[in-house]
Amino acid sequence: MRKIKKISTFLNFLCNFSSLGVISCGSNNWHISLFIYSFEDTFMSSYSNQIQTILKDKYSIQVFDGEASQSYQNDQIVSEINNESSRFLLINLVDRLAAKTIVEKVETVNKPIIFLNREPLEEDLANTDNAFYVGAKPESDGLLQAEITNEYFEGFSNFKEKYDRNQNGVLDLILIKGEQGHQDTENRSQYSVSGLADLGYEINVLDTRFCDWNRTISRDYLAEIYEYYKDDIDLIISNNDDMALGAIDFLKEQENYNPEIPLYENFFPIIGVDETSVGYEAVVNKEMYGTVRNDYETQVQIIDKLIEFKLNSYPMETFPYEMDAINSYHTDGIKVSQKTL
Repeated sequence: MRKIKKISTFLNFLCNFSSLGVISCGSNNWHISLFIYSFEDTFMSSYSNQIQTILKDKYSIQVFDGEASQSYQNDQIVSEINNESSRFLLINLVDRLAAKTIVEKVETVNKPIIFLNREPLEEDLANTDNAFYVGAKPESDGLLQAEITNEYFEGFSNFKEKYDRNQNGVLDLILIKGEQGHQDTENRSQYSVSGLADLGYEINVLDTRFCDWNRTISRDYLAEIYEYYKDDIDLIISNNDDMALGAIDFLKEQENYNPEIPLYENFFPIIGVDETSVGYEAVVNKEMYGTVRNDYETQVQIIDKLIEFKLNSYPMETFPYEMDAINSYHTDGIKVSQKTL
């Protein structure tokens, strides 16, 4: 039976206990509750660690694993909303559509919250001074994936001359999507493809599938379709690094893979998003041609300031970061490729 990961109050004197992913303690008694949709997500684990690193000397932090279940996470969130010692909630939702009910609940107790990485609907953040969103700008991520692709092919004319594997005059690609209904999935996908079109490419999406940000699911997906499409694929665009790495895992199993040359020269370029530590390593090792950095360090700086301003009732007119949507702050992606290393 699942149990909410609670730590008794006598543990509050312990500091730097975050290595267990449970709690860290700061110099005051303000308690921050951090909810991650799943500890199994590589990127969100790094995001959680960064939050704890930046905040641990200021606040006590309790971290909750939602185990990819919104109903389970709801129980955790409601418990912390009702917990008087919890002063601020940081929430990486399992399902973004749960935001409306959560905002309504925190309004009744006047407790501030920040949603992370999974963006609520715009109307869910309207008419409240207690709820915010901080995350990446997925449109930027997709456009930068297109730029990295263009960097590799050096323009559509050069692609047709040197890289068009089936000589059909179009860029044939596989699009590996994240989670159905997730705003990053839809926008990264849309803008990576439209960005290539804007750069002059004629594009044919051979196949696409939702692989839920998961490396194993992506590997199995490519194994399923590869034999049919292997002579046509010019490019794989993935909504995140883990799924890109799943495709790489499969390709490295092929008999014609030569580890002495870059994987993208063996087969075709694969472009990811997030620049996780394992994603960056794959770029360095010349397996993934490039990725787009999800600038969570800047996002955590914004989160840190929002907590400070709200808990101290500082005037938001003096807040050092600019909103770019209703109660929302988005950061641009950063290109990471063979040419930027």
